[in-house]
Amino acid sequence: MKKSIFGKIGAAAVVLTLVTSSLVGGTFAKYVTNANGTAAGTVARWGVTFKNGENEFIGDNAKITLTGKGGKNTILPGDKGNFTISLDGSSADVGFTYTINIKAASDDALGNKLVFYSDDTYADGVKLTDGELTDTVGYDATTPANMKKEITVYWQLPESTGVDQAAIDAADTELAGKLASYDITMKAEQVTTP
Repeated sequence: MKKSIFGKIGAAAVVLTLVTSSLVGGTFAKYVTNANGTAAGTVARWGVTFKNGENEFIGDNAKITLTGKGGKNTILPGDKGNFTISLDGSSADVGFTYTINIKAASDDALGNKLVFYSDDTYADGVKLTDGELTDTVGYDATTPANMKKEITVYWQLPESTGVDQAAIDAADTELAGKLASYDITMKAEQVTTP
C-alpha cells in the first residue's frame, strides 16, 4: 500500500515536534538568587565566686568559724555574731540568682538552737526561712562592680528562757562544750529569663 504524501508530511511533523520540543523546553529562563555567609557567636562567660575574706569557696571546702565571747572564742548562751560571704559575679556575662542555705548538720549537738538571721535586728521577721537567703544579681555590662555583693549572715545562740532561774541556768549549762555544726550550701545559677 502506498502512503499518501499527507501521511508522510504528518509523520514528519510529529517527529520534528518531538525533537524540537526537547530543545525548546531547555531554553525557558528561570531566575535564581544565591547568597552565602557565615554565622558566629561567643558563648557568655560564667564567673561567679563565693569568698569568706580572702578564702575562696570551691567545691566542699567552705568552712566558716563562728566566734563567740567565751574563752578561746567559744560561743556562750546569749552571744550574737555574724559572718560575711563575698559574692563576685563581675566576670560573668549574665545575671544570676544566688542561694545560701544553712541547715543543722547531722552532728549538731545544740539541737538546732543556734538561729540565723538576714539582718542585725535579730527579729523573728528576719529569721532565715528554712535557713535560706536568696536574691538576684542582674547583669550590668557597664559597671561590673555592680555584680558584686557582700552578704552578711547574723547568728545568735539565745539564752534559755523560763520562770525558774535555776531551770534556765541548768538549760544553759547543758549546752556547755557541745558542738554547733551547720551545713552551708552556696549556689549561683544563671538567670534564664530576660
